[in-house]
Amino acid sequence: MLNPWNQMTRMINQLKHFFIIMILLIISNACNYYENSQEQRSKHALSSDKTIKIAAVGSNNQSNLFINGIALAAKQINQRAGFLGKNIEIQTYDYNDSINKSKRIARQIAKDPEVFAVIGFPESMTAIPAAITFEKHGILFISTGATSSSFKQYDFLYSFRNVPSDKIIAKQIALFAKRNNYHKIVLFVDLNAYRQKLANFFHEEALTHNIEIVFQKTYFNWQKDFKYTLAEIKRNYCFDAFFLNGHISSAADIIKQARQSGIEQPFITNFSFDSPLLWEYIGNNATNVIVPTVFDPRHTHSKTILFVNDFYKEYSILPDTWAALGYDALHALEMASRSSPSFTPNDIASSLLLIEKFEGVTGDFSFTHDFKYSKHPVFFKTAQNNQFIYKEQNLYTKINVDEVIEERTLRLPIPADFDTLDPALIIDQHSIELCEQLFWV
Repeated sequence: MLNPWNQMTRMINQLKHFFIIMILLIISNACNYYENSQEQRSKHALSSDKTIKIAAVGSNNQSNLFINGIALAAKQINQRAGFLGKNIEIQTYDYNDSINKSKRIARQIAKDPEVFAVIGFPESMTAIPAAITFEKHGILFISTGATSSSFKQYDFLYSFRNVPSDKIIAKQIALFAKRNNYHKIVLFVDLNAYRQKLANFFHEEALTHNIEIVFQKTYFNWQKDFKYTLAEIKRNYCFDAFFLNGHISSAADIIKQARQSGIEQPFITNFSFDSPLLWEYIGNNATNVIVPTVFDPRHTHSKTILFVNDFYKEYSILPDTWAALGYDALHALEMASRSSPSFTPNDIASSLLLIEKFEGVTGDFSFTHDFKYSKHPVFFKTAQNNQFIYKEQNLYTKINVDEVIEERTLRLPIPADFDTLDPALIIDQHSIELCEQLFWV
């Protein structure tokens, strides 16, 4: 007769083996599922179907022109020849600023083998979970706002971004503060992990550039009352500016209450404030709120000028940052497809990495996995009279003489080389005629 204890031990061991086998089967089936998904996507991309689906994911709650920018790029590419002869079909999705909804949308897109690429998810907290899903299913993905350093820690093969990282942005904010004599800063930071990373990078850069953080405060995004903290800051500290790193929907209360408390110092913010919602949230209190951005519609780069003109002709409105980022992302994919050995997500992802300098309407950059951009500028604009006014224009007004925009370029025949033209010193007929053409009123 078996010992009851030995019998129980044998049953436990059998159950262990059963569960191990079940876990291995689940893992195996999951791997097969993802491999099949990737294979089906590649087969459809290589098929004779004349349409290619691109998913554009944004949030209507953010009131930007992201979808318009992608739609314009798709129209221009289709008018030329499409993606290697395939017409682009844009499918739009709205996640309504909900992280859970953004995850559901990512899974929904992944189930459709006809979706070739995804553009959007303009926040790190939505882009990183989406990228993990897309990686498993072999879907190309360009985020138009994932600035977090965490984005590169997953060694994504199919996922990219076309914005600078938090580290680069923090450095540019610190340099901006230094140029404008903001030597003493009050730091307000949302406790969201992604927000804290930008704040930590800024703190490091502030020390490097002899900027003093005189007071630091963290807060939860559900907090509404900051009057006591702001009164303490006003009473006890001497400072030149705030650096407010939170989402516009919750951080707006801090600005509003600061202005109501008589605090007039500028607020330097983050990309989420690059929105017309700024005035909707805080109205006239938005004055002297400074926003970093990657797009200036008045930049002298020829591609920027042409994009602004085309966008205005199409929609009778000037493009915003998010329109420019969506536009750049789709054109970058099209450029990579032209140099790719085949029309599969894997090969086009490799071609994206090989683009040393993509000349976009937001600037020049590359898609290397270390996300080190070549010449991607960070501009700064300030809120005044219900509009954004760009600051420090002189830093970005270098004109490339090889870029000739016919509508904006005056070309005159000159008989000899010269470096300077001074109307007060003209002495010959050629100079007189040239001055008359240039300065005649």
